[in-house]
Parts: sequence; C-alpha cells; structure tokens
Amino acid sequence: MDVGFQLSYAAVISIGAFFPYMNWWMPRETKLGDFLWKTTSMSLSAQLGTLPLTTFYFHQFPTLFLLANLIVIPMSSVLLIGGLILACLQWIKPVATVIGFLLEKFEWLMNEFIVRMSNIPFFSDQIRYGNMDGCVAPSTDYCFHHSIFYSKGKSLFLSWTDFALLACVNRYDSRFF
Repeated sequence: MDVGFQLSYAAVISIGAFFPYMNWWMPRETKLGDFLWKTTSMSLSAQLGTLPLTTFYFHQFPTLFLLANLIVIPMSSVLLIGGLILACLQWIKPVATVIGFLLEKFEWLMNEFIVRMSNIPFFSDQIRYGNMDGCVAPSTDYCFHHSIFYSKGKSLFLSWTDFALLACVNRYDSRFF
C-alpha cells in the first residue's frame, strides 16, 4: 500500500476520532482564539494518527508541525474552496482563468512556505532505531490515548487489536528479511 495513502487515511481517521474531544479542551472567548485552537487541535489530532507511520517510514518527528499547520491548514482550506468555485465556474472562461491563476499562485506560496519551513535545521528530529521499534512506541502511545478517549472495553480491545495487526503486517514485510 502506498505510504501517502496510509498517511492520509490515518490522518482522516485520527481527526475524526480525536478532534471532537480535543476541540473542547480549551475554552475560547474570541473568534481568533477559537480559530487558533480549532486549527491546533486539528493538527494535534492528525499528528497523533500519523505519528506511528511517519516515525516508521521516515525515521523522523516533525518538531514544528504546530507552527507550520497554523499556516498550512487555513491555506489548504482556501485552495479547496477555491478549487470548488473553479469547478462550478469553469464554463465562464475569463472568470475561470483568473481564479485558476490565483489558485496556482496561492498554491505556489503555500508550497514555498512548506519548503522554507523544512529547511529550518530543527524542523524535524531524526529518530534512529531498528525495524519495528520505530512503530511500537508511537503505536502504543496511540492505543493509550485512544483508550483514554474511548474508555469502554470494546474500543480499548479494538485499538490494541489494530496495533497488533499493524505489528504483524510489518513483521512479514519483505524489507525486514
């Protein structure tokens, strides 16, 4: 299975599982505070789900993900909405051309921000360990957090079963022989 697909799938599931709970951890009184906390809790939720995969495949942990995502999440939302508007207005050529040009420049700006953030020396920490070690600790952490949010026995069993299946699949992966 493609790593990008796995990361995307893990992020979406994790946001669905954790964001509704994390969103209420901090009271907000202003719209700016609400926006910042929603963006932060969404970023933390996604990171919690993708952490086992990023440490396993890339042997690194992104230390500045919160700062980067405070910028990237709103920018990607603008791109998504702009793309939908472009799809709806594609038959009006002059308008579609302008929207497409603006979206292209905005996407370039977002990608340039990501590249510049990744060039910061402490943007990510390299993690050095063997085959499954890189997956066991973050996955155990995931199961622990999952059991906190869903304290019922069935959910705890399912989260640990997911971990066990992940460990078994990776154990028999041909790259480790």
